[in-house]
Amino acid sequence: MSSEQGSGPFSDTARLVGVVLLVVLVVLGSIAGAFAFGFVGVPKVVSSESRFGGVNESTTTIRTDVVVNNPNPIGLDRENATISHAVQMNGVPMAEGTKRGISLPPGNSTRSITTYMENERIPEWWVTHIRRGERTQVAVATRVYSPALDDSFAVPGGRVLETDLLSEFNSNETRPVDADVPFREGPVLYVNRTSAEWGEVSETETPIESTFGVYNPLSVPIPVTELGYTIRMNGVRVGNGSTDGVRVLDSGRVTPVNTTLTINATRLDEWWVTHLRENQETTVRVSFRLRADLPVVGTVGLPVDVLTYTTELETDLLGRKNATADPSASRRGLNTPEKQPVISNRVPEPVTPARNEVARPVR
Repeated sequence: MSSEQGSGPFSDTARLVGVVLLVVLVVLGSIAGAFAFGFVGVPKVVSSESRFGGVNESTTTIRTDVVVNNPNPIGLDRENATISHAVQMNGVPMAEGTKRGISLPPGNSTRSITTYMENERIPEWWVTHIRRGERTQVAVATRVYSPALDDSFAVPGGRVLETDLLSEFNSNETRPVDADVPFREGPVLYVNRTSAEWGEVSETETPIESTFGVYNPLSVPIPVTELGYTIRMNGVRVGNGSTDGVRVLDSGRVTPVNTTLTINATRLDEWWVTHLRENQETTVRVSFRLRADLPVVGTVGLPVDVLTYTTELETDLLGRKNATADPSASRRGLNTPEKQPVISNRVPEPVTPARNEVARPVR
């Protein structure tokens, strides 16, 4: 009887379970030891790609796909990993977010994270962009952390954005200013040159110091009573103002007329919405208005459309300009060939006309 004790189906099952548990413990112990001694690879971020999603009046969405490689034969279960993503522009924190509770199966897997940028940060970034000669360093960091491994692994990214908004304003082209007034045929003024440079930028204002070389072909001096301007970026008015009693234009001479054009930085978050909806493209338009005292007719507004300045601002902040996570985020241009951004941080020196410079009227 005693020789039969410990035998039977129940004992066989118990021994089988014990063996299985022992094998599992040995395998898990081996894997843990392999992690500890570096025999099994630690998961790494293979790549990270971000793109702008939807945008509204206050918030911009950034969607990021992260490819993670887990070289181990077993996966990391849910709740065992966290993905975080952050974007900075010239050191200004623009967006950050964290997604918790993700699993990492063996091999490559793609995980997505959505972060949100407050548009009110745009004016702060803009100031740094102008102060650094229209140059922005975009820094992107994607990090995955696993408590199971007590380790984190990250992939840095970024790009440099350079723009050149003022160089084309610097011109020696002679432009006639006509006026529909009695007793006068032909132009009443000639603008022989224009120049501009950035002024001292503040948190709320971005000044542009501009100079016009204006030639007076009449036989009498002409007082300029007002020089006004309007700045629009994708139709959003970001600057408007005028200067009264500007200068008296001496007869037969080129007179430098100086004025400060001011961009209201607090309006730039409104512009930013249009910039993203137009596939990161902006048309900057500066128009002018001029009033002068002409002989016989008195004070009149002169048509100065010839002075209107238009330039393009294009960005590719995340390096995925023509890829979007949300097709409704942009109104046009998503399927057009990608254009090359303007690369230059040169800010030309203003050109001041000589007092006795000879005019170059258009024949």
